[in-house]
Formats: sequence, structure tokens, C-alpha cells
Amino acid sequence: MSRFHVSGTGGFDDIPNILSSPAGPAVRFYTTYLQKVWSNECAGLFTTPYDDFYAKDMEHVFTDGRVEIGGHACWEFFRDYYGEYKKCSQEGISWMVIAEEGKQFYEMWGQSVMKFTFKGSEVEHAVPRFFCYTIGKADEGKGTDGLQVRKLRDYYNEPLIYKKAYVSSKM
Repeated sequence: MSRFHVSGTGGFDDIPNILSSPAGPAVRFYTTYLQKVWSNECAGLFTTPYDDFYAKDMEHVFTDGRVEIGGHACWEFFRDYYGEYKKCSQEGISWMVIAEEGKQFYEMWGQSVMKFTFKGSEVEHAVPRFFCYTIGKADEGKGTDGLQVRKLRDYYNEPLIYKKAYVSSKM
């Protein structure tokens, strides 16, 4: 098994040795996902079909252990969730991609800071986030570069988000 670790706040595109490694396809997929979906105030959530990135049978494991099954349901959850914000973005801190040579299966572990501004507020909040994407072969005729997210384990401080929402509503 080959392991690759990338760290920093920039994208992956400036690291040619990673892109040409066995982890390269997952890194390219994730970079495209960030650019198409999470840039420009998360606008891609509302303009991109879910199956460009999420598999039909995708699992989303939430911080509290709940599990959402189905790429469409997961995409709709994110639309509803991030639709509450006037602005949102994610700043990457570090990533590690685990790739098994010769197989089209990857785990991407990462840390980011979710930055958001609630509707009706000008205050930007930041909440740390830790995640693991399992990226694998796309459903036939779907995906991006032949890949889709098969599972997402998402960890962030939900009570902190709700507390910040409460504080913002009082400003």
C-alpha cells in the first residue's frame, strides 16, 4: 500500500509529484470537487448534479453517529445545511491520501476550517472540521474522472456552530 501526505493551505495542483503518484487521481478528483462545489460561496451545491461527485449508494456518517444513505439525500442535506449561510468556505489545513497501487480506491483524510456567515449577520465564524472521504470507482456513466465519493465521515463541533448561530441572531 502506498501512502502520500500533503500539507498546507493551497490546492494540490502545484504538487506534480503527488499528481503523478498512485494517489493522483483522488487528489485531482478532490481538487475538482472543491473548485466546482465549495468555491464561490458554495454555489456549486445548487448548480451541480449530485452524481458528478456522490455515488448513488454513498454513506454520510455524521459527527453524532447518524448515517445518511444515498448520494442524492446527502447532497440535499448539504444544500439545506449550507443554504442557511450567507457565505461559506473551507480552508484546507492538511490532507493524507491512502492509495493502494493498482486499485481505484482511495481514502482521503483531512482537516479544514469551515468559515461561514449567517444570513442577516456580517460576522464570520470559523469551526474546525475533520473528515475522511472514501473515493472509488464511479457508478456507470456518472462521476468525475471515473470517480465518486462512496463514503464521507464528517467530524465537526456541531454545538459550536449552533452557539455561533445563536450569538449571530442576537447581534
